[in-house]
Amino acid sequence: MRLAVALLGILLFSSYFLIAQVQEDIIKKHVKAIGGEKNWSRVKTMSTFGVRESGGDRIEERRQMIRNKAVRIDYTYISRDPATAEKKYFIVVFDNKGWKYMPDNMKDTVESLSEQEVEYYRNQNYFNDPFLMTESSPAKIEYLNKESINEKEQFKFVIQYAKSKSTFVYIDAQTYLITKSIAIENDSEIELNYEEYKSVNKEIMIPHSIYSNYDGFSLKEVQLNPNLSEEIFKPKAL
Repeated sequence: MRLAVALLGILLFSSYFLIAQVQEDIIKKHVKAIGGEKNWSRVKTMSTFGVRESGGDRIEERRQMIRNKAVRIDYTYISRDPATAEKKYFIVVFDNKGWKYMPDNMKDTVESLSEQEVEYYRNQNYFNDPFLMTESSPAKIEYLNKESINEKEQFKFVIQYAKSKSTFVYIDAQTYLITKSIAIENDSEIELNYEEYKSVNKEIMIPHSIYSNYDGFSLKEVQLNPNLSEEIFKPKAL
């Protein structure tokens, strides 16, 4: 009996060790595929320009980001009437605070973001790859299994965050790039697909097409380490 229990313990430990090794190997290959930890660590600021199509609207988006500090998204609604298109809409997050001015606000004023909105928009940038900064991330990463999506093998992970938020992430078994994420929080589900990865400055890889069932975003321009003043993220600049 003792021998059987000991053998079972060895088998369980060996299985756990094997899964851990597989997970580590996949993550290493993914980080290498997107440019490597060293290249990403050099990127302190980023500016992007792209076009989003949502609900019949065509929207230009300019994003300016400071790593772990600030995000500013300026919108131009080019498909709406001239009066609407001339307004300067934006969403800004600086540290743990945020503000927004959007065309469909009930009040034609700048409003403060909720704590949930601040967290959401802090994550809507290109510094938040869940596998890139695993040591500093509070998230728990777990490799689940292999799945076939559109006849392509994918490695499936679950990223468990605080406050009952989790995200399923799929990595292509050939390219080791993220192809899909499904974020789940408070019984709501947001699915995003990532395509058209391109190298930026021969340093990092970024998807230039991100879409869901209800909208799509096409990235047109990326600048690495532009000179961004923190003042453009503060209330007096809004």
